[in-house]
Amino acid sequence: MSISIRTNNVPRDIISEYELTKEEQKEFDYLDWEAMERGEDSHSFVRYRGELYSLSDFVRIVPRSTCIGFEHGADEDSPLLKWDGIRTDSFFSGLVIRWVKNDWNGQPDFERVVIGLVTC
Repeated sequence: MSISIRTNNVPRDIISEYELTKEEQKEFDYLDWEAMERGEDSHSFVRYRGELYSLSDFVRIVPRSTCIGFEHGADEDSPLLKWDGIRTDSFFSGLVIRWVKNDWNGQPDFERVVIGLVTC
């Protein structure tokens, strides 16, 4: 099965729950918004192609040989291993994310992600 990933490599800002409008919050009615208002919980989102996505809907991508639990195992030669997480839309498509790395130490800055469209 051939996997194709399309991206423009544009970093997108992570959006915190308090930045969403009440209308946008309604899209995620499974979250405990009252706990977040009290500061007992937090949640992160990203906007891509006009849609808002919860980062908790993405699962971590790891080599298949190390995959356990709620992770996506990819073959050793898979282009998916260049990405940090995946959210599938169907059996044949989904979105992948990659944390943007800091220039000064190469570590993820956890404030921005690059998103790609994956198809197979």
